Amino acid sequence: MAYGDHLKVQRFIYTHHGIDCGDGSVIEFAPKRSVGMVRRVSMSDFAEGGQVEVVEHPDRAYSRNMIVWRAKRRIGEMGWSLLRNNCEHFATWCVTGSVESQQVQQGLVFSVLGLAIGLLLTRG
Repeated sequence: MAYGDHLKVQRFIYTHHGIDCGDGSVIEFAPKRSVGMVRRVSMSDFAEGGQVEVVEHPDRAYSRNMIVWRAKRRIGEMGWSLLRNNCEHFATWCVTGSVESQQVQQGLVFSVLGLAIGLLLTRG
């Protein structure tokens, strides 16, 4: 792990994402006490006992300095949303400029497929 890396850690049924500041801290966007906020936390607080991994981005649009700068300038921002503005959206935006969440995209696909299969089975 290095300065400017997009990090993730498994948490139950989802992964939590953040940006490595290179000094043992991570900038994350997390829902805490019913309010989501971008904040800087220690690596151990980010990990919560889990195994932290680097998310590779072949489409990295910014230098490591710019990635961390983009993350830092959003510290204190609120407005976390599971489907539109979560930790993965934040970290991916810092690295690529795109607001994307593979977890949300995959979850929505599986939900739609499950609904379609359920409808077919009930009609059948």
